[in-house]
This record gives sequence, C-alpha cells and structure tokens, in this order.
Amino acid sequence: MLRLLGIWILTCSMAWAGSLIESDLRVYVAKDSQVLPNRYLSIPDWLEGLTQVEQVTPEHQSYWLVKQIVINEPDHWLVNIDGSMLQKADIYLFSEANQLYHRASGYNKPSPHAFSYAATIDTPTLGGYWLIVRVYSPFYTGQPDVSMQPESEFAKHQGWRLGLTSLGLGGILVFALYHLVLAGLERQWRFVHSGLFILVFSALIVTRFELERSMLSLYSMQLYPLLSLSLPLFSALMFNSYLKPGKEMPLVGYSLLLLPLASIVAMALYSQYPAWFATISQFMRLLTGAIGAWIIALACYLRKPYAKVFAASFVFWLLAISCLFNPFSSGLGLSPQLSEMLGIGFASFGVMVFTLGLGQQYRRWQMLSQDVKQELENERKQARLDPLTGLSNRFAFEEFLNQQSGKETLCLALADINSLRQLNETEGHQKGDQLICLIADTMELVFKNKAQVFRIRGDKFAIVSHQLGKSEMLDQLGLVNKIARLNSSEKTGLSLGCAYKKKSDDRNLLFYQADNALRENQRQRKTPCEVLSIRR
Repeated sequence: MLRLLGIWILTCSMAWAGSLIESDLRVYVAKDSQVLPNRYLSIPDWLEGLTQVEQVTPEHQSYWLVKQIVINEPDHWLVNIDGSMLQKADIYLFSEANQLYHRASGYNKPSPHAFSYAATIDTPTLGGYWLIVRVYSPFYTGQPDVSMQPESEFAKHQGWRLGLTSLGLGGILVFALYHLVLAGLERQWRFVHSGLFILVFSALIVTRFELERSMLSLYSMQLYPLLSLSLPLFSALMFNSYLKPGKEMPLVGYSLLLLPLASIVAMALYSQYPAWFATISQFMRLLTGAIGAWIIALACYLRKPYAKVFAASFVFWLLAISCLFNPFSSGLGLSPQLSEMLGIGFASFGVMVFTLGLGQQYRRWQMLSQDVKQELENERKQARLDPLTGLSNRFAFEEFLNQQSGKETLCLALADINSLRQLNETEGHQKGDQLICLIADTMELVFKNKAQVFRIRGDKFAIVSHQLGKSEMLDQLGLVNKIARLNSSEKTGLSLGCAYKKKSDDRNLLFYQADNALRENQRQRKTPCEVLSIRR
C-alpha cells in the first residue's frame, strides 16, 4: 500500500513538469525463466524478486533496463537504447490502464535509425508508465542507457549526431584509402599495412552502430568478434613495417610476435567458448596497448623514424577504444551519447595525426632520398670522367658500347698520340699533359654533335658515331691532326684505326677490329713523328 502511495505521489508531483518525466535507470540481471507480469500494479513486486546491479558487466549477457515514466502530453514517442551493442532488445511499456505496448529492436528487427536502437511506440493515454527493456547482448561494449522522447525531438538530435559521426567515419575511410593508394603508387608494403589497420579500425567502430546492419546488411554478431580479435594482428604488422623493432631491439621484435599469435589463440578460444568473448577481447586490448606502448617508448628513446607520430596517434586510438568499447567512459560518468562522440572524435583525430605526421616524415625521407640519389648520380658521373681532359673514360666507353642496340650502324675510330713517351722523358710530364689536353679539346671541337669522344688510356682516344661513315670519320680525324700541328711548335701526329659496324654485325668485335687497324697503321708508319715542344 505504501508503495502504491509513493507511486501516486511521484506521479502527481511531476505532473506539472514537461511532456515527459523519467526516473533514474535501474539495471536487473535477467534469466531465461523470468517472465513479465501482465499488470501495471504488479511490476514493483516483480522487481523485488530480481537481482539489481549498479551497472552492466561482461558477465551480464542478458539484463532488464527499467524506468518509471509519466507522460503529460500526447505525442508520437520513441524509445531509444544507447551505449551498448545489442543482439536483441524487447521493449515493453505498461500503462496505468494495464495496456501493454511491445516493440522489438536489434538483430531480429533492425532499427530504421542509423546510430541507435530505437522503436516508435504510440501511447494513446496520459499518466504513468513502466518502461522495461529486455536486452540480449553477448558483447560488452559499455553501459547502456534507455530514454523515451518525442519522435520529432529525437529526429532533431539525430541529425547533428548523424552528421558528426558520418563526418568522422568518412574522414577515417578517406585516410585509409589514401594509404592504400599511396601503397600502389610507391609500391611499399608499409602503406598497405597502415591502410589495412585503419580500415579494420574503422570497421570495428562501424559495428558499434545500427549503421552497419541497415546499410551493409551485415551482422555484427559475426563481424565484430573477427574485427576485434584481428586488430592486434594488423597493429603488429604496422608497428613492424614502420618502427622495425627487430633490427635494433631483437627482444622487442620477438615480443611483437605475441600479438599475431595471441590473435590466433583468441579466435580459437572464442570459437569454442563464445561466452568468454568479453574477457578475451579485454585481454587482447590490454596486451596490444602494453606491447604497443613499450615498442613506441623504446622507438622514441632510440629516435627511430615515425616514433613520435606513432606515440601521438596511439594515445588517441587508445582513448577511442576506451570510450567506445570499454567501461572507462561509464566509470567517469559520461553519457552514452557523449562517450560515442568522444570515441569518434578521438579515432578521427588519431588517424589524422598519424596520416599527416606520416606524410611529413615521408616527405622528409623522400627529400633525403633525392639528395642521396643526386649525390650518387654525381659520383657516378665523376667515376666516368677523365680528370685530366674532362672526357668520358674507359669505363664509360665500355658501358656505352654495351648499351648499343644491334640494329644500329656504328663507326668506331681509335687514335693514338705518337711519341708521347719521348715528350714526357725530354720535357716532362707537364708538357705531355698539355699535348693530351690539346688533342682532347681539338677532338671535341671537330666532332661536336657528330660523335662522342672518350679517353680510354694515357695516349689513346676512342671516337664513336652513329652519323659518320668510315671515310668521313677518317677525314675528320685528319682535320684534328692539322689543327693539332698548327697549335704546336713542332709537328705532331696521330696513329689511326677505324672500324664500321653494319646492322647485322656483332658490336662486340667492333673494338678489336678498330684496334687491329690502329696497330697496322702504327707498323706501316715509316718515320715516327717527334714532338719537341708545345706552344703555351
């Protein structure tokens, strides 16, 4: 009797307030044998026979959510369940007139609202109601909350909520695609691993909402455990690709192997013992967080590339997981809606920090790589130049011949300076170097844009041309001889050998043919040409 009087006083005291008044949410453990009474006045006695708890825990896979409600104005009402991923939710509304309203939501009947388990219940009478929700949830993702509000008000709040959540999830998806596109362009596995991690991470967040069931027609009951237990595997791949702990930290590298092994063991355990999922998933998150934090801390200490980027983004990822899938937010007294928004915000900001920081580090790495490439290219060019004359050397000459196509004609001439040894012995090597430079400059002037000149030995030059024939090549070399004589105090001379390769000839024999012709020319020379001095 006193209980009924208390209910009546509560109803009368709140009647002057808004269109709807709700009491605090109460949580009771549910069992399969429990059934609801069929009368409004029997609800208090029925609740006394249940086990009330302060909040839902991983052991509570089925529970009752109970509120007492007073409706003062007629409207189209909507019952909404927030804060937890559900397998099924049965909604019961008992009126003072002993009328029972029932709706089902969850997997058996997906909600039309993208991010909420919500069901519309029209109440024709005003007054007091008991709102009772039977929840079935094999996955513990947070403390649930039940609210009842006009459908128009819910739609207004749902608009900005839908916009912010879609913006955050869309941004994460864009960053994931960016990593995968970059992987295709740069052909590096590290971007594949980071892109897959972000995709799995975002898909895990999507399973938190009704969006996944209503838009993708997938069942989170099958998808969520796979994503949750495989996330450590993708984390390990990403850590190993960027931080490479195995090179400088072998022990840490071996510990990183625990994550993929733990993922395999966790999936095997879940397949055999589904009721252990909450404990297994919590352990996997703690293991991933501990190993990841250890690796990142050591990487920052060793000043490894990307370590600071990982450190900043990893904190936001852990906060996002805590807000969306852990009791962390409930323990702080955060509402499910606020916890959801914070989780999406942390996840989006973490992915953005990681991608932008990674891009900046990658640009620095590219600039350093370009500098190294340029330095190597300069060294490569220097290694193919003759330091005295500036002409290409013997190594460049052989490389040039090997690169020639067998389908092209080629004319090769070899020129040897006569009496260079005598000049070095009589007037010194400086005079001999002046003579070599004189011949080299003269050849570059005569064969400009017609042939390529190489100094392949101290007194020996090679001239290669695709444009000149054998007779034209010898005429040009004769001109070189004349110019060299005019610029020296005494006559100087060149011994010559020339060979011509047709399209069908073997280019590997070309040098030996020209060299044999040069030796024959030297033998046929009757009087060696002596050089006494060089004009300055």
